[in-house]
Amino acid sequence: MRKLYLKLAKKASVVLLVIFQIGLPIFVFARVPNDPGFISQAPFLNKISASEAWDFTTGSKAVVVAVIDTGADTLHEDLSSNIWKNTKEIPGNAIDDDHNGFVDDVSGWNFIENNNDPRTSVFGSKDDAEAVLHGTVIAGLVGAVGNNDRNGTGVNWQVSIMPLRAIGSSGTGSYTNLVKAVHYATNNGADIITMSFTGASNNEQLRNALRQAYDRGIFIVAAAGNHTDAESGDLDQTPVYPACYDSGSVENWILSVGSVDSDDRVSTFSNYGSCVDVFAPGEGIYSIERYAPQYGYTMPFGGEWRGTSFGAPLVAGAAALLKSYRPSLSPAQIMSSLLSATDQVKISNSNQQGKIKYGRINIGRSIKTMAEEIQKAPHGVLYRFNAGQVERIDVATGESSKLLSLPGAQVFDLAANADDIMLAALFKQDKFYYVRFIDSAGKFAGEISLPFVDSPTFKVKRVRFIGLDQVFVEQYDNRRKVTIFSAFTTTGGLVSRFEVAGQVVAWDTGKSSSILTYVQSVIGAVTITEVDIVKSSKRRHTYKIAGVVEDMRLGPLAFDNGEQAVVLVRQGSNMNQYTFSLDTETFYKDYIGVVDTKNPWRLRLVRQSSGNLYSILAYKQDGIFSVKDYRGTITGSVTVPKGTSTVVY
Repeated sequence: MRKLYLKLAKKASVVLLVIFQIGLPIFVFARVPNDPGFISQAPFLNKISASEAWDFTTGSKAVVVAVIDTGADTLHEDLSSNIWKNTKEIPGNAIDDDHNGFVDDVSGWNFIENNNDPRTSVFGSKDDAEAVLHGTVIAGLVGAVGNNDRNGTGVNWQVSIMPLRAIGSSGTGSYTNLVKAVHYATNNGADIITMSFTGASNNEQLRNALRQAYDRGIFIVAAAGNHTDAESGDLDQTPVYPACYDSGSVENWILSVGSVDSDDRVSTFSNYGSCVDVFAPGEGIYSIERYAPQYGYTMPFGGEWRGTSFGAPLVAGAAALLKSYRPSLSPAQIMSSLLSATDQVKISNSNQQGKIKYGRINIGRSIKTMAEEIQKAPHGVLYRFNAGQVERIDVATGESSKLLSLPGAQVFDLAANADDIMLAALFKQDKFYYVRFIDSAGKFAGEISLPFVDSPTFKVKRVRFIGLDQVFVEQYDNRRKVTIFSAFTTTGGLVSRFEVAGQVVAWDTGKSSSILTYVQSVIGAVTITEVDIVKSSKRRHTYKIAGVVEDMRLGPLAFDNGEQAVVLVRQGSNMNQYTFSLDTETFYKDYIGVVDTKNPWRLRLVRQSSGNLYSILAYKQDGIFSVKDYRGTITGSVTVPKGTSTVVY
């Protein structure tokens, strides 16, 4: 067992709290990664129900977590792909491209040596081994790459870690550098800041910097400290900072984290008191470590660690999972979600009686509760074309209202953009094709004439938005037997064009990305191809699923990061719904009904009340149909008015 470090940073009254311990038998929950070190991590990750949370989301690289510590091993095989990338900076050109005051800061900043390399230094004669490892351990608990068959995993399998080296490899640091690190995180896109250090001084500059970060929408996590073994540990008598910066404030704006053991008993070393908001496992912790074998750091993964230092990143990781699942969450909403779903803890001495506010976090329960709230009442709108009228259907009430008249036009398809603020109608008059844009109030917002003429050889079939200001139009060349996709701006300019051999049964564009995804049936399999419009690249996925594809939609659902492809597949007399998570190559299957060739099933996604996620509506033409999540759980219903209709989004 490694030594218990109570005070690593004595020089500037900044105290890092670093600590460790052993594993329990692994328990299999809903979803587990294939990383070999997970067997050592299972006791504490299962304690917070991480596996249950992973059934809904495994994180997102859109969520940025700033780790203010001794730096992190940015080249570590299990961390490098989850390190934040400053895309506004051109690497290695010695120019401050984004004008943020830092040159070539492509992956964070080193405030100790004042350079753009936030890796923990291993060269100093006064290096402390525990401090050298500390920052990488913290970063790994937040977001070591999961399910890659290497080392272990973080609470997030994918996330963007912004390493900020503000404490030296000797374990010392200054408030000046800590303040600079907080400002950097605030000004460069961090969603969460986690800090595993404490100090005795109520430094006003650091407090103000953190408060400014919170006011800018950043969730803040701090370790409560490990003083109970050496001192009283009661923070009401002897507060530590930054954990207690919000003490006495009306608003709880720093989530301070204490430690519990494997029995959910407050760790004998953990601080407690009104400053401590929540607890997390802080004993028996395993994570990735700074790897530099030529300098004696020979373990890319290890433990046991113990201390509130390691409970804090577990909580920060939990906050990042919540943010990935529901990106619109504010810091106050994240705080409420985490605190309202805790499990009871036990006191370890009589002095703690009445001094424990909340229990130990349960991220699985937090996300499950949020999912249930989100899915109670799906909202948003669907659209249809009926008798020369474009109509809007309210999902919650089923009421239909007229939006726009297109008399004499043959409408082929309708599409709404991701925010439902613009509708595109693809139609033909005589032999000419047009796309008309309509805003959410039903007002004419523009029209483009397509450079296509109807003929036996060419047919225009569908339209989809890509982003806010472009649309893709699908054609089929019957002579050459190819499908043609052409992207146009909303003013009619041609942006890009590519071809696909054969007919494309169904396709869709991303609601939060520049991805066009199409699906095809081949013998004994379904192929899904992603086309990145920006990078001009393709990625194909083949699944051994026999059947005939009927329809497909793409969008962010309530179970994983990014967007999922939902596909209807006719298999014998059954119509089944497959939800594919293309990033993880997994899918879920749900039976939805019996095949009806006269009245075919169609698939649409309907926006949930959260505004960021979608549910699935598989419908025929008329009647009341269930709204489901990706696992087939019915979350509501919607009535589609009778009559011939084209329904979208």
